[in-house]
Amino acid sequence: MIRWPIVTALIFTAQMVAAGAVPGDSLYQLRLTLLNQDAHETAFESFRGQPLLVSMFYASCPDVCPTTIANMKRIDRDAGSAGLRVLMISFDERHDTSETLLALANLHGVNTERWTFATVRGNDVRKIAAALGIKYRPLPDGQFNHSTRVSLLDREGRIVAQTSQILQVDPEFMREVSTYLGAEQPR
Repeated sequence: MIRWPIVTALIFTAQMVAAGAVPGDSLYQLRLTLLNQDAHETAFESFRGQPLLVSMFYASCPDVCPTTIANMKRIDRDAGSAGLRVLMISFDERHDTSETLLALANLHGVNTERWTFATVRGNDVRKIAAALGIKYRPLPDGQFNHSTRVSLLDREGRIVAQTSQILQVDPEFMREVSTYLGAEQPR
């Protein structure tokens, strides 16, 4: 029996590979434009040169996304590195406007000098989700069914560590973050 959604996903993935859209060594090979909470457009690769915690969410999520944000705040706090940046990319370009994203940043009390809440356009959501290993699908009621994953990218956009644990800080992930950030400190 042929499963058309699987066949469609395989064709889409093959097209992405053929078009060079799937990153090899660095996620910054994805040419994404982010629209942030301050209504500024910026290239994804503008984060190059800084370690980056990144995950995906949507602002109207009732439970998993706020838990993910809270966990990322703990990771950020525990990492204690002023050089660490945090990027939250929305699945919901249609509803997550810059105003919505700014309200969410304010609700969570994050420093928007280091934290960025952003949307990407169209198929770019699928590209970055695939690159981060996050699965999602829109539901008829406007919500999203999605997996969770927090990734640490190095200064060149390569994945250093990942975790799917969001209810509390994953000790192994935190060790990897601390080891990476410790190695990045000037001696």
